[in-house]
Amino acid sequence: MEWLPPLGVTPALEAYAIVAVVMVAVEVYLLYQILPRTGRPPTMSHMVIGSSALLGSAAFLLALLDFVFFPDSYSAATVVLWGLNFMMFAPPGLWVIAVIVYEDRRIDGTGWWWPVLIAAAATGAEVIMGLLFSVSNPVPVLTEWTVAQSLVSPWFDWSMAAAMAALVIWVPLTRTEREGLATLVAAAAVAPWIAASPLLGALLMTLVMGLAFVLIYRRFESRLGLTGVETRVLFAVGAAFLAMTVAEWGNLTVGGPAGLLVFGVLSTLVMATDLAYLAHRALLARAAEAAVLPAEEPASPSASAVGAARLAGREPDR
Repeated sequence: MEWLPPLGVTPALEAYAIVAVVMVAVEVYLLYQILPRTGRPPTMSHMVIGSSALLGSAAFLLALLDFVFFPDSYSAATVVLWGLNFMMFAPPGLWVIAVIVYEDRRIDGTGWWWPVLIAAAATGAEVIMGLLFSVSNPVPVLTEWTVAQSLVSPWFDWSMAAAMAALVIWVPLTRTEREGLATLVAAAAVAPWIAASPLLGALLMTLVMGLAFVLIYRRFESRLGLTGVETRVLFAVGAAFLAMTVAEWGNLTVGGPAGLLVFGVLSTLVMATDLAYLAHRALLARAAEAAVLPAEEPASPSASAVGAARLAGREPDR
């Protein structure tokens, strides 16, 4: 495993790997649940319970991070329990509130509020996991260097790449969009080498960027033409790679935690924006599909409502 970038943990590596894999699997499952592939946009309660579950995992990891630095503190252990309780009980509670307050209406699939919230929750959970793994070994310490390393660690970048790849496959996209966004997935996959070996990382990132610009050139030169959405995606992908190249050059020239931190923050923003766009495209496709579907039938009265109405001596409303 010497060809891999440093994982940052030495003891109990298997335990860390299991936690990371399980967390990514749960995150992808939740994203699949709140971003349906077909049908109308999700209901408000559906989005609330899925998003709060994503936020719950982030809250629990943040509580664990607090426990790492204050293991002997009663309050730290209490925070962990609070984080666990939030992760277990807040989503059902928020779901009930959404059903009562919003009457389980469907969300507006054309807006950006929900995509940004979903991307922020998913990215936040991954950032905290990367930070937790980076600062906990061998001795818990929180410095500019450990924060910078956490944003370019395999635990964070590869987890984000897995979530991005799952959505690139899952979300209905055109071929041009899918190929362009796939290059950002590849960039996330090679980002850990920027910290492990700056020259090797620069070479790998250059190869991925070259592939992305070849794709962009071929698409603009093709006679098939591009839609407005595809054109904006290709420009955005090109701008993302140019920005990361500048940050990578700064890391090579400046060096130290400051240069690495700039690259880590910028690449994190690129990945979060990618997730937000994929969520937006998924919900936008559902909104367009709902426009051509027949109107939903009103819900029929439940068996309990029918029974209660008959006991009251009248027929239930239909």
